[in-house]
Amino acid sequence: MRLELVLEANANAHSYRPGDHLLEQSKQIKLATKTSTFNPPSCNHDADYYAPFDFTFPSSSCQCRCQLPPSLETSSSGHTIKVEYAITVTVRHRLLCRVSRLKTLRQVISFESEPSIPVLPTSNIGSLSASKLFPKLYKALGNQGVSRIRSRSDECLPQYEPTLQLEVLLPSPPILTPGRPTEMQLIMHTPSELVASENIYIRSVEAQLESCVEAKVGLVTKTATETRSGWNLQGLFPVNREHFEVDLGTWGQYLVMDALPTCKSCVLDTTHWLRISVGISIGGSERTQIVEASLEVIIIGAPPSYTTNPSVYV
Repeated sequence: MRLELVLEANANAHSYRPGDHLLEQSKQIKLATKTSTFNPPSCNHDADYYAPFDFTFPSSSCQCRCQLPPSLETSSSGHTIKVEYAITVTVRHRLLCRVSRLKTLRQVISFESEPSIPVLPTSNIGSLSASKLFPKLYKALGNQGVSRIRSRSDECLPQYEPTLQLEVLLPSPPILTPGRPTEMQLIMHTPSELVASENIYIRSVEAQLESCVEAKVGLVTKTATETRSGWNLQGLFPVNREHFEVDLGTWGQYLVMDALPTCKSCVLDTTHWLRISVGISIGGSERTQIVEASLEVIIIGAPPSYTTNPSVYV
């Protein structure tokens, strides 16, 4: 029995083998008769044999003691990244005299590894300069700031520039589980002078999950990226205070239906980022500016499906 991990990449590269075997276990197993019938007159012998065996997945690859990546397959930009675990069984049939016949069977098995839980931030802030959203107000504030600076002997003070800030908060640690919603919170921080002088509105809120799989085979590194839209809200939400929490209602939870689990390995890295984009406008104007904030999240595997693996016969 051979247990092998094969990492394949379809690309026009010639400096590496298509499949690198990272671990292997081999053992001999004994056959035992499960059922048999024997007919002496015709000398026909039909029997079913079974050979139970077991094996243990190592906690890491043998070369650098890093985490074993889970089974996966993803494609992007003309190449495919695939991690596959398989059991290969070779059976020798003894025929007449010393003639024998070999037959090899290969059964792919699914493997899931629990990711390590690193210390990740649970909040992040994205900024939008007032010069993009309020050009007239920003110019007036800028002129006032310049006049104040020139009136002082010290001319090293920077010009004042108000900014809007979008804060994204997730539970600690920031873990997403497929099929289970995760609470999230959005807060818009706006300077008091902007709240008092302008009618600021949130026009749209969009959540996306960006996944990146990076495979490292020999000297070659290939990356596959995928962006999945979570939800997109449209409306007219007035920002009437400095610290305005966006009421997402039933959309205040982010739900992942299907995503590759997070993995940090010397041969394969799978990372995920939750990106939030908010459209801002003045009054009912159709002209909007986007403020973005993102957080790295950990995705763990969904609960296993209780199905029986198909048998393989020689």
